[in-house]
Amino acid sequence: MRRRERPTVIYAWEFGEDKSIDDLIRRGSSLDEKSWAAVRTAVSAGPVDTEFGDELILDARAFYHSNDFRMVVLVAAIAAEFSLTALVQSCLSRDGRVSRNQAGKYSELESNRRLPILLQAFGLLENAEAEAVSQLFDRRNGIVHAKNKRAVSRKTANQAIELAQLLRRRAREATQ
Repeated sequence: MRRRERPTVIYAWEFGEDKSIDDLIRRGSSLDEKSWAAVRTAVSAGPVDTEFGDELILDARAFYHSNDFRMVVLVAAIAAEFSLTALVQSCLSRDGRVSRNQAGKYSELESNRRLPILLQAFGLLENAEAEAVSQLFDRRNGIVHAKNKRAVSRKTANQAIELAQLLRRRAREATQ
């Protein structure tokens, strides 16, 4: 059996050393030659694999730039939940008392509303961050179940993306 090569990974919002995707996708912003060179080098190495959590954040950004703020909240909440699950799995299985598989099953069964509290206990979320996650999930549920018919503001959508990015970075750090 031939071993499959691992594709190049480009973290969605971290191109190069000095240019983040946030800088790149602001209206009117463009990549400078140094940043394009970094992208070309990464892409020329083989297939590019964007991790699922990063794809979700890119999707949320795309909805943001098309002014679809409800979709931003929905997708950012999915990204946040994905990252919270990864964080919980990492924390529970870190010392080897619980297998990664067991930790995964636990986080799948546990309510996403209680995961922020668990991560607070591990010291991975501050009180305000845990509250922001809970509010994001409440907003998402309000949209999904048609309980919240008010428009989502640009500010709220941007905060949802920022929170999803924060959790994604923490999940990545916890798994390295």
